[in-house]
Amino acid sequence: MRRKLLLFICLGVLAAAIGASVALAGNYAGPKTWLPNYDADSSYSTSWTTDSMYSKSCGNQSGCDARVTFIDGVGNWHASYTDNLPATTTFDFDNSYSKKAYCKNNSALTYTATCEVLAQ
Repeated sequence: MRRKLLLFICLGVLAAAIGASVALAGNYAGPKTWLPNYDADSSYSTSWTTDSMYSKSCGNQSGCDARVTFIDGVGNWHASYTDNLPATTTFDFDNSYSKKAYCKNNSALTYTATCEVLAQ
């Protein structure tokens, strides 16, 4: 009986920890229509690891470019990445500084998409 109780307590603590990290992640822009050069950014956190612009309605078309990056508190860009895939994603696992996620329609096309940041 004690082992079962200890197992349930451990599972509860694990579920709470997973829930806390998920609570720090999510969409920060969209889904919406992105005109050329439209951009958006998230709040600052040391936990951000993944930044994506996904579900691009023009994905894989020539010129359907999106840029994603992380920007630190003094304006330096980290892990900047651009492509024309349906989901443009970058990663930065350095949690030694506070950063915000940033995404931009980096093309001359208008499309729909969503920007999302995930925490470590």
